[in-house]
Amino acid sequence: MIKEFHFLQGFAATGNIREMFQRFNDNTSRIFIPFTSQLSIGPVANFNSRLNSEKRLKWSKKIYGRSVAPLYMDQKQQKFTKRIDDPKVTAYIWMGSTLDEILFAAYAYYLLEPKPCKILVVDMQTARCSIGSHSPEELFKEYSTKCRPISKKDQDQFSENWHMLLESKSSLRIKHLKIGFRNVPERHYDEKLISIVKVLENEISPVSGERIVARALLDLRLSFDMERFLFYRLKEICKQKQLCYHGSLLSLKLSNIQFYSS
Repeated sequence: MIKEFHFLQGFAATGNIREMFQRFNDNTSRIFIPFTSQLSIGPVANFNSRLNSEKRLKWSKKIYGRSVAPLYMDQKQQKFTKRIDDPKVTAYIWMGSTLDEILFAAYAYYLLEPKPCKILVVDMQTARCSIGSHSPEELFKEYSTKCRPISKKDQDQFSENWHMLLESKSSLRIKHLKIGFRNVPERHYDEKLISIVKVLENEISPVSGERIVARALLDLRLSFDMERFLFYRLKEICKQKQLCYHGSLLSLKLSNIQFYSS
């Protein structure tokens, strides 16, 4: 019988946590339910509707040139979620420090709220990086010290974030200490990207797109999942002629594609 269900953001976190239990824990029967969509970017209103799915697919093709994972859980995940209708089962919500992980925690609670199961939270909000960036050893330490029963404060925050998310009309959301997150324009990070080019040009000119985005991820403390979005914004900056470029805008990640301020 399955005793534990672990809800996580991303495959990297799922793989590391699965390895953690294999190394340090018992042989408890558990299932891991990863969610791969980024809730910090893209249309999210009417979350699980066909209309939203079509709108999000259209948006993702514009941004990335291809479709990204749908917001809804796939059939296998839905099947596992239905098996939580047992009061003897324990569900774990892994809540990290990135906005995608925080918003996913709100989504997981939305799924689990009507269930009779016991809910525990592994609270890693103070971590400096995403859950998937931690080693199994680091995760075991976090799990041992920060796993606790869900509190009324958790429930209120999850519900508030979830309702705010459903009302979001923006395609980009950023972390906010007081209200969880706020909606911002897609161009929100443009100024930072341009300033990084100016700084890096003092070291080497022209500067590779890959180096610009890596620096932005570090300075802004964003998860690696935001890399593609920042490359998209870098392309838009070039199209607007705020920066000049060598090579093809279709291949910004390649090391032989260079950027320099105009």
